[in-house]
Amino acid sequence: MKILIKKLLREGITEVSVKKTERIDIYRDSNYIVVRPLSEQASCKYGAYSKWCISAPSSGAWDEYNSDIIIIMILQKNYKIDSQRQKAISKMLEYNDAADNDEVTPDMHNEIKRLKQEHNVHYFEDLSKIALVFNKNNSHTEIWDFNNTSLGDYYNGWETLPISNEVKNAINDYIQTISQ
Repeated sequence: MKILIKKLLREGITEVSVKKTERIDIYRDSNYIVVRPLSEQASCKYGAYSKWCISAPSSGAWDEYNSDIIIIMILQKNYKIDSQRQKAISKMLEYNDAADNDEVTPDMHNEIKRLKQEHNVHYFEDLSKIALVFNKNNSHTEIWDFNNTSLGDYYNGWETLPISNEVKNAINDYIQTISQ
């Protein structure tokens, strides 16, 4: 059991402490966990280590957003990013944090521009964890990657994400069920 818990902690999945009453399991296999968290604790556990506001303990974001939306988290268990790409992602996150704090130097600005010219946004995305945010009436969907990058402008709907058709079908079935 200790080995399993250590593995789950390393992957940011501490599901063993999420009660079934605090989540709705939508799909599971050896590559994916798709879940709808029903509490802040479940959102924090499944979104562990991500930069999602809804997965930050005591941020208030869960309560603020929960009444009007449906959140579905997709966790890809075997998702890998090569080391060179991970360095570029880390650099972009560093620059984004600097931009958020109005601390971008001219050199940083030039580097951001260069990186964006050399690579499209998909180079910087991390799809190890994906948050889908649906309005209750399903008229609008947001797509967020692990690093809290909005991907809605880069994918023509969440159905075009590079995830398995089984996952897409399970999410569609779930959305249809709760929409009725």
